[in-house]
Amino acid sequence: MELTMNGLALLKQELFGNPDSAISDIKFYPGEGSFKADIDDIASYTLAALEAIKDGNYRDVDLSI
Repeated sequence: MELTMNGLALLKQELFGNPDSAISDIKFYPGEGSFKADIDDIASYTLAALEAIKDGNYRDVDLSI
């Protein structure tokens, strides 16, 4: 029997699984009203963004003020 992980479980593994690179604290804002995302949406979009970064498909954002 093959066990599959849902999006949230995959995201937890990606963010917190490796003690050498794990994030210690992270918060997501789900939105509100008709723009509120559920936890599966947040997980899938975050995983897609992390995968894009790993693939080099991103652009730097200037955070200087």
